[in-house]
Amino acid sequence: MVLLTVATLANSLGSVSWSAAIAEVVPDRLAGRFYGRRNWVFGFWTLLVVLVVSWIVGRSGNSLTVFGWIFAAAGLARMTGLFYLTRMKFPPSVTTRAANPPDWSELATPLQDFNYLKLVAYIGVWGLLLNLGQPFYTVFLVQGLGRSMGEIGLLTALGGVGGLMTLKAWGWLCDRFGSKPVLYVASTLWALTGIASWTFAGERLFWHLAVGYLVVGATTAGFQLCQFQLMIKLSPANKAPYVAVFLALSSALTALGPLLGGMVLKVVPDVLGTFLGQTIRDYHVLILGSMIGCLTSVRLLDWVREERAEAPGAVWDSMRRMPELNPLLLLTGAAQTVLSPRAFLGLTRDSFRAVRRQVRVIGDVGGEIVEGTTEAIRSRITGNDP
Repeated sequence: MVLLTVATLANSLGSVSWSAAIAEVVPDRLAGRFYGRRNWVFGFWTLLVVLVVSWIVGRSGNSLTVFGWIFAAAGLARMTGLFYLTRMKFPPSVTTRAANPPDWSELATPLQDFNYLKLVAYIGVWGLLLNLGQPFYTVFLVQGLGRSMGEIGLLTALGGVGGLMTLKAWGWLCDRFGSKPVLYVASTLWALTGIASWTFAGERLFWHLAVGYLVVGATTAGFQLCQFQLMIKLSPANKAPYVAVFLALSSALTALGPLLGGMVLKVVPDVLGTFLGQTIRDYHVLILGSMIGCLTSVRLLDWVREERAEAPGAVWDSMRRMPELNPLLLLTGAAQTVLSPRAFLGLTRDSFRAVRRQVRVIGDVGGEIVEGTTEAIRSRITGNDP
């Protein structure tokens, strides 16, 4: 508990400072494509690690010792990020110590911005309702359905594939239509897919969850990208207090979800009957209630105001014409990615190229970003650099 508390505190400090700093570097009009590419690289390596670790855990019989080595290796690997952080160029506003120490009253400024608080309320409520059931997905699959960690790892990998295959499309949609309508669409698709997937999950029906994880992975990527962009966009020049308030309040609400979910599982009977020849468990009630709550909370986004944002209907129309978001192509591409070594090698090459491009952008023209001459780097960030 002590270690977790210290780690969470450090992560909170890092999240605020990183979000405020990177918002000073990336131009708003390129944010969707830039963050989409960044998240794509991150998602690919997450996917690769999940597959490898799932295989190792499965071969070890869920050994506690193996889990310990995995956690230790993960912690040490994350330390390598400090090397790249020291090579980035940030504007003086986020690297120079202020002449006067900040006033704690600055944290009250975001609390007076009602439009910003509406976004905080939506993300917090959504997180609370989602986390009613999400922490118990794996428990349900292992204890309720008797599934192996290898199978669960495969489902998790499919979620990562869904995010990888759609991140660039989400970034383009955010730049084209605004973050709020895309967030609305991603939230709705996420909740509907969750309801359809977990309603029929049981002893006889299991592998349809692969499609559910794939689609939820895609919508999760869009949700995370849009919520970050919208949060940054609604913040004024001094972003640090706004980012701090956003993370603090939304995290406080989100933290209540698992506690309430555990209380529900204690009250609801373990078995409630049968449906389509399958046992109805308390996990079904909890997860479906969580997803239905998420679906109804989407209406809270109507209260948030974003300049030059279009209606969600325009996003739906555009998505129907985008091959990256075509369900059939998404399923086909996911199968090729997971089952084909050649596809994985192709993704690895693309990932390395994207990393080199972003490092070159930060290292070579970071000073130009700071000075505001974004035209000089637009072609490089968008991938059109010869």
